[in-house]
Amino acid sequence: MVFRFRSVRYALIAVCLGLTILSYWVVDNIARTRSFDAFQTITADSMSTLVERLSAYQQNLNGLSGLFAASHRVTQDEIDAYVSQIDMPTNMPEVSGLGLIVSVQRAELSAFMAEARDDGVPEFSVHPVSDDDTLFVVKYV
Repeated sequence: MVFRFRSVRYALIAVCLGLTILSYWVVDNIARTRSFDAFQTITADSMSTLVERLSAYQQNLNGLSGLFAASHRVTQDEIDAYVSQIDMPTNMPEVSGLGLIVSVQRAELSAFMAEARDDGVPEFSVHPVSDDDTLFVVKYV
């Protein structure tokens, strides 16, 4: 009788242990599935937001490109008007400015600087000073 009582006790402990392990496994799978689903949702939302923002930035850059394509000579005032019109602080808060970088040969630098100063930027200068034959100058910001 003692042997049988011990067997029942061990069997009961084994069943409880088995149910505990099974419960842990079920709860763990449910938690992993919910976490994965939540991660997928957050990832999809983030991707959608990122694509929308990049699309807005691309549209603004395309608009700026259109401004340059439509005009023989774009001035600083026109750039300022464009930037004011697109309301960068509201529509593109992460962007600190739009600009144009121009490749200028050293031999043409004086004429380029005179043109930039005539466009409404009297303090225009090129920096840092470089000895390269080709300079990449930020003309508009």
